[in-house]
Amino acid sequence: MTSAYDPIQQAFDVVIRDFRSQLNDDMLYSEILNTTNIDQVYNLTNELQEEQAKKGRLRNLAKIQPFLEGLNSYANVIEVFMQAKSDVLALIWGPIKLLIQWASVLKQSFDAIVNTTADIGVLLPEFREMAKIFHENNRIKDVLVLFLKDLLDFYVIALKFFSQSRWKYFFESMWPRLNNKIKIVVEHIKRVTLLLRTEVNLEHIQAEYQVRLRALEHFERTEKSHMRQEFASIKADISPMSYEDTLYHIQHRVLKGTGTWLLKEPHFVKWLDSSSSGTKLLWFQGIPGAGKTYLSSTVVEVVETRGRPVFAFLSHNFRNKTTALSILHSFIFQLASENDDLEEVLCHSSRENLKRSADAAVRLLTTLLSCAGPVYIIIDGLDEIDEMERGLIVEKLLYLSKTCENTKVLFSSRPEADIVATLEEKTANIRLDHHNLESIQTFITMQMQKWFKDRDFLPEAQVEIKRLLAPLALRSKGITYFIQQKRMFLYVKVVLSNIQDLDVYEVLNELAVLPESLDNAYSRVLARVNSLRPHVLKEKARKLIGWIGCAPTPLTIQEAEQALLIKPNDLEDGARVLSSFNIIKVCGSIVEIVDDYIQFVHFTVKEYFFSPRISGFIDIAEATLSLTICCIAYLCQRYYNEGITSEEISNFILSGAYRLHNFATTMWFELAGRTITLHTEDPPKPLTNILQVLLARRKNGRSDDNTSTTSPLCFSEDPALQEMMSKQAEFRDLCSKAEFDGSHGDEWVDLDPLTISGASVRIHAGFDTLWCTLTESEAIYQRSVIKRHHGRRSFKCGFLNCSFHRHGFESLSERKSHMKQHQRPWKCSIPGCEFAEGGFLSRRMRDEHFSQFHRKIKTDKDAAFENLNDDEIVPLLFDLVKADKVEPVRDLIMQFMQNPNLPPKEQDLEQLCRLAAVTGSSDMVRLLDESMNNSTRNYRKWRQIMLRGSASTGNLESVQYLLSQIKSQNYETVESYAFIVLESDSDELYDEWIKHVQFETKLPDAGETHPRGNELISANVIRATAHQPQREEMLLRIWTKMNLRTSCKATRLGAVLVNVASTTCSVKLATFLLDCGVAPDSRRRTTYPTPLRYAARQTTAEAAQLAKLLLLRGANPEPSMKKMNTSREREIVALPMREEKGAKDISKWLDMSWDELVLQTQREREQLGVTESTDD
Repeated sequence: MTSAYDPIQQAFDVVIRDFRSQLNDDMLYSEILNTTNIDQVYNLTNELQEEQAKKGRLRNLAKIQPFLEGLNSYANVIEVFMQAKSDVLALIWGPIKLLIQWASVLKQSFDAIVNTTADIGVLLPEFREMAKIFHENNRIKDVLVLFLKDLLDFYVIALKFFSQSRWKYFFESMWPRLNNKIKIVVEHIKRVTLLLRTEVNLEHIQAEYQVRLRALEHFERTEKSHMRQEFASIKADISPMSYEDTLYHIQHRVLKGTGTWLLKEPHFVKWLDSSSSGTKLLWFQGIPGAGKTYLSSTVVEVVETRGRPVFAFLSHNFRNKTTALSILHSFIFQLASENDDLEEVLCHSSRENLKRSADAAVRLLTTLLSCAGPVYIIIDGLDEIDEMERGLIVEKLLYLSKTCENTKVLFSSRPEADIVATLEEKTANIRLDHHNLESIQTFITMQMQKWFKDRDFLPEAQVEIKRLLAPLALRSKGITYFIQQKRMFLYVKVVLSNIQDLDVYEVLNELAVLPESLDNAYSRVLARVNSLRPHVLKEKARKLIGWIGCAPTPLTIQEAEQALLIKPNDLEDGARVLSSFNIIKVCGSIVEIVDDYIQFVHFTVKEYFFSPRISGFIDIAEATLSLTICCIAYLCQRYYNEGITSEEISNFILSGAYRLHNFATTMWFELAGRTITLHTEDPPKPLTNILQVLLARRKNGRSDDNTSTTSPLCFSEDPALQEMMSKQAEFRDLCSKAEFDGSHGDEWVDLDPLTISGASVRIHAGFDTLWCTLTESEAIYQRSVIKRHHGRRSFKCGFLNCSFHRHGFESLSERKSHMKQHQRPWKCSIPGCEFAEGGFLSRRMRDEHFSQFHRKIKTDKDAAFENLNDDEIVPLLFDLVKADKVEPVRDLIMQFMQNPNLPPKEQDLEQLCRLAAVTGSSDMVRLLDESMNNSTRNYRKWRQIMLRGSASTGNLESVQYLLSQIKSQNYETVESYAFIVLESDSDELYDEWIKHVQFETKLPDAGETHPRGNELISANVIRATAHQPQREEMLLRIWTKMNLRTSCKATRLGAVLVNVASTTCSVKLATFLLDCGVAPDSRRRTTYPTPLRYAARQTTAEAAQLAKLLLLRGANPEPSMKKMNTSREREIVALPMREEKGAKDISKWLDMSWDELVLQTQREREQLGVTESTDD
């Protein structure tokens, strides 16, 4: 007999099915069903109370009691209506038990769940009483169903969050949004409670269902829209580098069939396996042109099926604007883009100093990587950027790889010395030029086939050309110099490109003798350029090559074509471009055009063409001067006159007069600085002359006459020019920091001492006006004209510090969409506040501003902490410090420090100082520093902890305060904190610290006591460099400021060399000291080891290199050890040097034994005519 249809039962079943569907996790659902009554929940809370009591971190679980009692009342009613249906009861009790259990691992999350359930508990009605009152109203059952749906909605939101494996990493950034969503559910529960207390009908219930559905849908849509807007605004503000276009360009030039060997290479296979942690760091090594970049692009494509790739293809073309910070910014936004969860983490995270601090960027990237699952970081071209910057980015990536378990890193570069020192022992290495012969053969074959088809060579010509090209890829070693050069793709490409446009006989003549090396191939290109006729064509080609090499950012084709027509001696000439110029044909195979930008095919082109050792080389100083004069002369032309009309500007745009505008206006000042740097004496006369013309023609009479900076560009013989350049330097610095909009210049153009900014605003408006006033038929023609003159990306962003101000967009709609991202839509609600108009990038920034400046903190100082138990003080103090509640902490701190019943523990003090430095304001740090100083003897330890923490978070105010306090102490010095400065890797800390250091004091001799001098050259400071190039550079800057050679006696300097040899064995530091005149056999006493023996005792690559350096500088390979002058005289017996552990293993690093090293260095010294050192 079938059971009767029960609509209420069906309604409950639908709610349960919806819950299970939304949860989408069968294992989790099964775990929920294991809990079916309130006793199981109480058992858990009791266990947690006991555990927290043991740790002294007792939390107030009583707050959850009303929620549990309300659920119990509801469960009792359900048992009556549903005849004790167990799965419904499990869905009431199972989720809350899991949530309490999961959230308890983190104090903040536990408090969040307790507070949320407490808020819901206050709203819950007495279900049993309501059921009795309205037992005759059948609609009460519908309301009970509605409540279950709201309860399960709350559970779904919370369970899906806490069931994520990495929720602890992003709890603080993600919970605020989830809490807002939960508040909507809480509001519905409140409405359901109201329904339970009144007579309800079907219409009421249906209306409530619709309200609930619409509210949740609206919340999701609004939140997603706000999140995208916030993310776009933050991204526009940071303006990260994008490598997508570069990747696209590279991948579309990779020939099919090349690089397949990599997929079978053992190191790569292990690195690719996301489940394996054995190989997390991989390094593609290779000589220039070995195919590293193309293979790296292939890796990006391969890893897309395994995890999330983030990548950077670094280039010498952007060397001056590529920093470790810009690379980290790119990684952050690549990772977060197109991922709602990660975008949310970024938007809700603290982004203090993110724009200017590499440490802040690493902290955010660490959080994102911890949330993202398997991530593969690919960074190519490390050797093409500044050495300091690459040292810093390598250090940060090594840290991320170690910290984030699912992150793997691929480096790709030439084996430069500094990179080898850092990566050699930490990475799995793949030497590409040992594997790419087959790929090169495939490349040659495919290129020849295409070339033969395009040129339609006769069969006999093809046979002869193939014969002549065969040595390019011969497998036999030693047959050609190319093979000895380890198989270079670039060499092959240059050789093939050189013959592309020659006739058959010229091809055969060119290939009769192949270039012996890459340099030889380049020399043929240079010879061809230098032999161009007529002479004017040759000069254009050399000028272009010089400009490509010296430009701070690449020129576009359109810019270069106009620049070539500018005549500095004839400023009235309009320099209009009437025809195109075939740059590739004139300059040869060494240049290429990518996205309209002209660049060298490889950075080795610049190394060769600009080398003074090459006959007919291109002078970088003269090329820079030429491009500088060209840009300034262009700005002096009539296109920038103040009196030109809007109509004239439109005509100039359509005639191509403003082709060079963007490059010239943004780069002329930087080029002038480079020109002066490259010319070691006074500024070149041609530069001074053209700058005087610029000042005469473009001086801004409305600019402020006052200037607060001094220009690094010195024009001492011309005060007016010096003043203009000083103002220009100040203006440029301001532009880099402020958000000046080129489409609205009224508020800032007069800060420019020249009228160029005002003209730029009018030109920008001219482009916009031109597009808006064109008819449909005119637009088709004019669009092609503008594209011809200004390139594909003629729609520039108006904001001067945005990368798209230079790069631009292909359409007006793209630019409009981008410009919206520069808006700050989140306004302060307080009338009169400066941010009521200016606004913020995100809601979090607005809310933090409101909390800090507009919300009054209500405290009752008299009675706040009177009744605290001893075991409650520490947890409360930690909470107050983290919340940055300075005044409450001030009231509680002395009670904590001077508690006779429970003296403060060392570990509590340490954690409190670290927490204040990392999360607190400078006022909080000041308060704790004063309290520690007054209450403990070991104040120096706590100050060190706070200084480290403040530096790590970029809290500059706290750093400044702590350093000022250190200086005022009698028994400690600022210099004694040098090792903290080095270990922090923080430029901000170094800059502040160096202001307080006293360098004028003469340093003592060995054995004398002088805290200031000794601290800066101590073993601790040297040890803190930890083989990190940027730290060593920082220490060398300190030593240079100390003027070690004159301020320190020879014996003391010798002790510093001993410190180096006994700690890091840094060749760079040792070389500096030896160059200062330190004897290589220096030692503290004759009974002590020499630097060479210290190096010989260590089994590291650094120690081996230091031993070699010391021997080359004349160190005695077998120094004697003298008797100790004590009452118990004894002979110091030392091992022969070759028997020391490091000496025995030195062949591992230098490919020779100790004795062979000694003989080799002796021969080299004899060849140089240097006498041997004598032992002391």
